[in-house]
Amino acid sequence: MAEDPTTTSTPPDEDVEKQSTLGSGTYEIIRQRLTNQGNQLRERMSKLDGRRKEVFGSIESKLLKADRIHTAHHCIPQDMVQLGHGRFLFGFNVRFALKKEVELGDVFSIYNRDKEAGEFHEEPLDLLADEKFLTDFKRIYNVYERTFFTKFSVIEGNLYMVFQTGNNATDIAVFKWGMVNDGLQYLDGRAETDFRRVGFPPQHGFTWKTPDRESYRYGDHPHISIKDRVFVECVGGDLTIKVEDNTSSGHGIYSEPVDDRHQKVDDAEIAYANLGPLILLKIRPYKEQAFRYLIFNEKLQSVKRVDSIGDSCAILPEDHGLVFPDGYYLTTGELKLFGSAGEGHVLERTIHAPNGEDSLFVFYARTTGEYVLLPYRLISQKVDERITCHGFSLFPNGHLVLFRADNEPQKHHMIQLRQTPFHLAGFEPEGQRDAFLYSVGNREVVRCLAECTEVLALVRKDEPYAEMYADIATQCARMLDAYPWLSDAEGFGVDDALRQLREVADRAVDEFDKVQRLQRDAVQKVADVAAAVESQFAEARRASFQLLEEYVHQLAALRRLTGELITLKDERYIDVAKLTALETQVSEENARLSQQCVGFLLKPEAMDPYRVAAEEQLAAAEKVSRVAEARKIEESAAKTSAELEMLIEIVNNLGIEDATETTRIIDGITGIYTLLNQVRGTLRNRTHDLQQAEGTARFAAQMKLLGQSAASYLDLCDTPAKCEEYLNRISVQIEEMEGTFSDFDEFIIQITERRTELYEAFEQRKVALVEARNRRATALMTSADRILKVVGNRLATMETTQEINTYLASDVMIGKLRETIQQLMDLEDTLKADDLATRLRSLGQEAVRQLKDRQELFTEGPGVIRLGKHSFNVNSQPLDLTTVQRDGKQFIHIT
Repeated sequence: MAEDPTTTSTPPDEDVEKQSTLGSGTYEIIRQRLTNQGNQLRERMSKLDGRRKEVFGSIESKLLKADRIHTAHHCIPQDMVQLGHGRFLFGFNVRFALKKEVELGDVFSIYNRDKEAGEFHEEPLDLLADEKFLTDFKRIYNVYERTFFTKFSVIEGNLYMVFQTGNNATDIAVFKWGMVNDGLQYLDGRAETDFRRVGFPPQHGFTWKTPDRESYRYGDHPHISIKDRVFVECVGGDLTIKVEDNTSSGHGIYSEPVDDRHQKVDDAEIAYANLGPLILLKIRPYKEQAFRYLIFNEKLQSVKRVDSIGDSCAILPEDHGLVFPDGYYLTTGELKLFGSAGEGHVLERTIHAPNGEDSLFVFYARTTGEYVLLPYRLISQKVDERITCHGFSLFPNGHLVLFRADNEPQKHHMIQLRQTPFHLAGFEPEGQRDAFLYSVGNREVVRCLAECTEVLALVRKDEPYAEMYADIATQCARMLDAYPWLSDAEGFGVDDALRQLREVADRAVDEFDKVQRLQRDAVQKVADVAAAVESQFAEARRASFQLLEEYVHQLAALRRLTGELITLKDERYIDVAKLTALETQVSEENARLSQQCVGFLLKPEAMDPYRVAAEEQLAAAEKVSRVAEARKIEESAAKTSAELEMLIEIVNNLGIEDATETTRIIDGITGIYTLLNQVRGTLRNRTHDLQQAEGTARFAAQMKLLGQSAASYLDLCDTPAKCEEYLNRISVQIEEMEGTFSDFDEFIIQITERRTELYEAFEQRKVALVEARNRRATALMTSADRILKVVGNRLATMETTQEINTYLASDVMIGKLRETIQQLMDLEDTLKADDLATRLRSLGQEAVRQLKDRQELFTEGPGVIRLGKHSFNVNSQPLDLTTVQRDGKQFIHIT
């Protein structure tokens, strides 16, 4: 059974921030915050629920008293029914060895319960003293030898007495009584048809459907599609449930063996029921007698098998899930089974308490007469106790009287009195009618608390499903819209907790997508390395191991796999347990091959391939004519050396008992090492000589290429920026040459000198281009200054704004100024270009402004201005400075 979501405890947000500095990812931080907000919601829910119980009163289920009733004969009690005013009718089964006729008192007893003392007292059977009933009663016992009483049923004000008359539970005889004024009126002695019609409600709260022919998918692994949401495959030796419409693979999320592995996709009998996020599957594989019942949860992508669904199954309130005789399943994925309830249980009735929180599901076993009572609580979303009994009765005030039969006939029978919330309307606790929650209503508050519990169940899920965080956010938003009364003070801040949960859940959606990608990648990596391990093992099984090289190859591959497995353990969301198991397998295979390798090494001819290879490498080294050939031989020698090192490590780690054998193996390896060292020495000398000859020619070619590249780049440099670009290219080329000829000091000196020359050449080219650009820009600005002066004078003579705008738009001199601005932009002298454009724009604006001033001042003619009532002549002649002779002296004069 899953834990109660209201009992989770987590550290506060401050601790979460501290934990994040220790390496927790963003998703883990958000996940922890979500848990903390869930704790706040749980605390506020607890306060709201406590206040609800204060306002509406609370009736808890509990055992009040245990008592006994006494019968005249040893019998097994079968059922009981309340007749009103504390009177109960009990039904028994008595077996008499010598008694030929069964009397009414051998089957039925009437007891009256003293409310004050709580004791049961037997009364006469006067209520059943109907002559017609007595005749019918004796008839079934005389006609049917195996007759025995099974149960009472009260339906629509009528009492049905059910007797089984044969070996099957369907072989029944039924007597029908009318219940009138706490009394009984016999109605019918053959009410079997009537009872079969109304005795039990439909045993499933849904309808089984059969897939149509279009749902069949054929291929290598054929299956049947259920609404394209889940796929059932019943071939190949197992029953498989898949979530992908993939007939090329037989893998799924759930599988179990079937009896006939040769059956085809058409052979199995399949039905389904669609219940929102749940899909119920009813499957009977080929040649099997019993159906299998599976619950597929689409959100969780999980499957549970519950065969008791086949007998009866009801839907929990508010679509919380399903309830069946031996347990229940919630849409959150929680499955609780109370143990085997036997077979043949049918749903007899469902009782809902007035508080809206409690529901009682009553199941009845026809073969044993046992009742199974499952009280479901809407807020906590669980059944705390499964009550089994052989008869029960509910009082209007909610008291429950029940008894359990012993395996052996007894005279004294245990009776229990329990308090339950399943009272009739009008027996509610008084409550606080003036409270705010009372106006809201108990059922409304219960429904709200139940939905909060659903949110908490999602928050505490250890393995979130794909849309879980979106579901949390959606559920919180829906509750805030559906229950506006939560904003009241008696809502205890539940609405605020829901808002915070919604905000955190929204942030968790994207992060969870990232986590899912990482998890999928981790699963794929484990699958890949597992496939690599299996492939390597298969290769080892196929190897003949006639040469030492095969051992070395296999052992090297196993070492690489070990390293890869160890590296993968450090990745997040990786299946460390599976990697550890793979690592153990690789280690065992490595030990086995190492032992075989040592045994092979003890053979005199074991080292011959390496010895021959080393001798061939030495001969080839003496004849090498090119550096490239020398490098190939050197790589081959290095590979041989590495394999020999691994052989030495294998010999040392295994610890061979005979020291002489170890010495002989190592001496053989040492001899090959001697040849390899000779190969390296010969290659070193030959390579140095070859590099001197090859390097000189190559260096000359590289220097020639460098010179040609530099000349070409200098020709292409028509701007300072291109000078920088091509200088960088030349620098990269020079650095590559330095790396290539780093072993030749004389070449490095020449490269350094060449770098300096090229750097100076490009710098000179850049300086020349900058100077030419500056001269060109200065000339353009000088020309533009002259044009601007002429344009200004011309604009000063114009008489209308239209004339000014026409001139600025179409004059050749204005076009010349715009061309000059563009030329300055092409020269990348944006400062001068912006200055010239601003001056041109200002000229036009100033001309318009001056024209408006003249038009406002010169109202009486071009030479007269008017200020108020006065007019003044204006002299617009240009001023000249000259000298005049006066009184024999020179004076400066303005004309």
